Amino acid sequence: MGFLRIEQKNLADAVNYLTRAEASGFKERAVEDALAASRFSLTMDQATQAVNANQFDAGGAKFREALELRPRSPEALNGLAGFADKAAAIWGRRNPSTTS
Repeated sequence: MGFLRIEQKNLADAVNYLTRAEASGFKERAVEDALAASRFSLTMDQATQAVNANQFDAGGAKFREALELRPRSPEALNGLAGFADKAAAIWGRRNPSTTS
């Protein structure tokens, strides 16, 4: 079911099913890889949604969580940088159209 939920882009349910499969003793590499990828993608989605809703504390925490799941991930690093730019622009500290 976890793999089906991944195909359906339902990452929260995919993580749930794959976690339950692992807990039940199903420790195949494909399950471990799918669970790790689903957790990362779900966390990135949650981070992006939080930032888009101007929930900067939650967004920043989720991007940092994504970096813990995949250290040096370009996606997570870019997300964190985008989060910082948006937060700074809203707080009036920096113009988001300029780069540093």
